[in-house]
Amino acid sequence: MNNQFIPHILSTKLKSALLDYQANILLSDDACNLTGGQIAELITPIIQSLNSSTDSGDVIGIALPHGILQVLTIIAIIISDRIPIVYKEKDSFTMIDQNEMSLLITSLDDMRFSLISMNEKNFGVLKRVASNKIKLETKIVKKQKTFHKLPSDVGMILYTSGSTGTAHGVMIPALGTVFLANALQKEFALNQQSTSTVILPLSHTMCINTHFFPTILSGGNSYITPTLSDLNNVYRNILKSNGDNLALISDLLPYLLQEKNIRNLPDALHVKILALSGGMITNSDIKFAQKLFPNAKIYKGYGLTEATRVAIMCTHNTSSNTPEDTGYRLLEDVEIQIRDGRNRLCKPGQEGYIFIKSKTVMKGYYNEATNVIDSKGFLKSGDMGFMSSEGRLFILGRSDGIIKINGERISGTHIEEMAMNSEDVKKYYSDAVCLPVKTGGRNKAYLFLESGDTELLSIEWLKKKLKQDLKRKFKVPIEIVEKKVFPRSDAGKILRKELYEILS
Repeated sequence: MNNQFIPHILSTKLKSALLDYQANILLSDDACNLTGGQIAELITPIIQSLNSSTDSGDVIGIALPHGILQVLTIIAIIISDRIPIVYKEKDSFTMIDQNEMSLLITSLDDMRFSLISMNEKNFGVLKRVASNKIKLETKIVKKQKTFHKLPSDVGMILYTSGSTGTAHGVMIPALGTVFLANALQKEFALNQQSTSTVILPLSHTMCINTHFFPTILSGGNSYITPTLSDLNNVYRNILKSNGDNLALISDLLPYLLQEKNIRNLPDALHVKILALSGGMITNSDIKFAQKLFPNAKIYKGYGLTEATRVAIMCTHNTSSNTPEDTGYRLLEDVEIQIRDGRNRLCKPGQEGYIFIKSKTVMKGYYNEATNVIDSKGFLKSGDMGFMSSEGRLFILGRSDGIIKINGERISGTHIEEMAMNSEDVKKYYSDAVCLPVKTGGRNKAYLFLESGDTELLSIEWLKKKLKQDLKRKFKVPIEIVEKKVFPRSDAGKILRKELYEILS
């Protein structure tokens, strides 16, 4: 652990970006455009307040709504050589442990403000005092040092979504963040003319580490859209942004296509790069994306909060009905091992558990003694897959999402995809999630279908036919469960844990 905080490379790179691109627009939304010079001027009062109330290396929490002020605060904290915890908008006050930080920053616009301000803990209130001036007012009950809790080179702390289990505070390495930003700048050809449409929340690694930082460090503009709380306006926000670079969770694609079709909106022709992530990305997802963004080069990304992005696959826009799956290409300096249930290395083509070693792998979980990185520096991802003889990575799905029948492994994702490939199913349902459950020593699959406002009683024939077709194909008992709206995270990711709770 640190006894003395040493400024990390991400802080240095952000300072340089604001200086090098002081005349470039680096941040924008519906109401404003901010150059690097204007950003530096706006965040100066925040940095001064942080310097007077906390120490270098201290952990600073952010409980702010999605928007420009949240982005400016993140930049200010990192440049001031502090470590931000970026909380999600849906994180309630009771979920935020103020003992794990030196200061918690909020605003009058955040619904958690009243509870935070009444608590006898250190907090700061971000206020806009003029159109071009903001300040941070702090209330320090007792100075609390937190830098000693961190290993070296932590750039930020992000919490996992908790979609499949308990949420953990992931300590993201600063060096890994800059390394990944450089790699994605080259991959996506980001430059000072690029505009990235920031749809996803900054608390999500898919946004801040693989979208925002690569853009700002290349001198491009990050256009911050309104929050994802209203999924019926997301596609229109994409059109309004006119951005050429877009990152999305694949779970959002059916909603975007529905919004486009219902409102008779045009194709988003300005999008040239689309990066998809979030669980298993299927051929159906790629087809949805091609209908929405016909000019885009579509990338499928593989990673997790604990390792950020480690592999990508590019699917060029084509007229093919079935996009080719050539496997994921590992990014530079990423090493993947496939191991069997006894921790032995698997041969090419042999299925097993995916282990990851990279500069982007986390430094551990904040305030937790749990060590999920082995002595050789490999992180167990929780996913299953195999490596081809050409060194490409193929993903089968989450290890807890694999159904084993008669010695055969069946991915729940394949069941979901077969269901949603049916034209009849797509008429009535917008999405599908398959959950494996073991009852009485037998494996069984529960297929959740999202119906929206569809009248369910009129389509019993379809459910019966689908159930028979899936059982015939996959040789596994399948029960169908209908739900009007799936529970989702603030990034739009389906919360499988809550679906499991429905079954229990």
